[in-house]
Amino acid sequence: MLAEELRAKVSDFGEAIEALHNSGWVHGDLKPENAVVLPDRLVLIDVAGAASVRGTTDGFLPGSGAYTPCYAPPEQCDEDAPRRGRPSDVFSFGASVQTMLEDAAASFGWATGELWREDQEERCEMAARQQAWQQGAGAAVSMQHLSPRALRSGARKAAWRARKAVEAAAERLGLPALAAACMAPNPAARPTMGQLRAWLCGC
Repeated sequence: MLAEELRAKVSDFGEAIEALHNSGWVHGDLKPENAVVLPDRLVLIDVAGAASVRGTTDGFLPGSGAYTPCYAPPEQCDEDAPRRGRPSDVFSFGASVQTMLEDAAASFGWATGELWREDQEERCEMAARQQAWQQGAGAAVSMQHLSPRALRSGARKAAWRARKAVEAAAERLGLPALAAACMAPNPAARPTMGQLRAWLCGC
């Protein structure tokens, strides 16, 4: 379910970018933080650096504009002749999807590990109370706890399994492959947002 929800968010993210591109503009600084989910839609924020590519001969504008290095494509970071265009946004979209996948797997893994630990502690408490009841009314409750080391080890294993489950589900949906295609070093080798949206809708 988590991977499906993530795919839906990725699709909505792509739809917002495609609408911007279809209007003749590029964002220039796409990243997960700039994709805000509202009750009825996803919107792009931090658009102060957005620019129009209408009238350009190759679809690129000279200059890097405002950008975040870890999400920016090679051509935008070029020290000698920086430029940005629709393919640059596609690269940033792919880098954002990669981060979203990693964050989703990590957060779901951590939450699962914590739930496992809490469940084990509750089970130990219930077992201790059951034992006391069987021994007769008024018997002292002797708590039976797993050792802290066993709890940490069990929680880590539960978290690892949960992370791997999310990663496997995302792989089945093709999201890592989508991110990799978007992050091709050559701008001409990257898909358009329209192609990506069509692929996502047909997933």
